[in-house]
Amino acid sequence: VDKRLILGALPTPSYIKQLHARDNLCTIINMCAEFPGYLSLYDELSIQQIRLPTTDFSIPTVNAITKGVNSIIDTMENKDGVVYLHCKAGRGRSAVIALCYLLRVYRLTPVEAQEVLLVCRPQVR
Repeated sequence: VDKRLILGALPTPSYIKQLHARDNLCTIINMCAEFPGYLSLYDELSIQQIRLPTTDFSIPTVNAITKGVNSIIDTMENKDGVVYLHCKAGRGRSAVIALCYLLRVYRLTPVEAQEVLLVCRPQVR
């Protein structure tokens, strides 16, 4: 999405380790109601998980959207490293948060924000 926010699908443990080593992954925002995350791996790597459980094919609540966007901004202001934002497929629940982040931080229009998401993750619809 930008230099410090990665939008994707549910990550594998090996991908988490790769992002941590390569990009200094410091925060994961997990939108999955159906998956609690790899808690022991996150502890081992000192990765913060912010869990905003939202049922698949549902729209995140205003509270979840606000908390997600604020968490991204807070991480970027207070930590070095990247944020990985995901749901199961990385195209619905997490894309809503990414789009709202683009609206707030970059002051894009909804159409412009959607175009940015489609460039970096074509699966977003």
